[in-house]
Amino acid sequence: MKLLRDQAPIEHHLVTIMTQAKIDLAHNAAILEARTGLSDNLYKGTIDRHDRTSRSSLLKTLKQLKYRKITYALVTLENDKIYIGLPTIVPEPDEESVVSNAIRLIPLRSGYRHEQNKQVTLTTQYDFDLAAPRAEFEVSLQRDKVISVSGFTFNLRHPSPRTDKNTSLPSVLRRLLRCLRGAGP
Repeated sequence: MKLLRDQAPIEHHLVTIMTQAKIDLAHNAAILEARTGLSDNLYKGTIDRHDRTSRSSLLKTLKQLKYRKITYALVTLENDKIYIGLPTIVPEPDEESVVSNAIRLIPLRSGYRHEQNKQVTLTTQYDFDLAAPRAEFEVSLQRDKVISVSGFTFNLRHPSPRTDKNTSLPSVLRRLLRCLRGAGP
């Protein structure tokens, strides 16, 4: 890592994003599983939603089961094309060079930077399942065409990468709230 940090800052940044994303995705998968289990227990009646103490305890538990925001890599190419995604492979440094020939990532979005102000415009959304961070395809970007890499998080008000509508984070939360209100799943 020190070698990458000192001699290949883009690769170092990609490895850092990739490592943290794996940790955060695993955390979020565990939180989703716990929240789904709570929802199932409400549905089955294991948790009495009419009991004030049970409801209070459940709300405290839900507050503790927080999702982590995922930071993705925003890669800008020399032609102002951008990709936002999860880095998957950053080649190991070898004896000749620490800079890789290409980097690969699972794309979530792509677009371009405006010529004048360099603001990002997103034009394409790719299928991506947060519960299983594997895409049907990865993009391979030539390293010598990469101008910059930075971290990128999605604003919660913007559409997130697609997920199954029954297991998406908002869907699970809506089901839990309906159960708490006594409406069933």
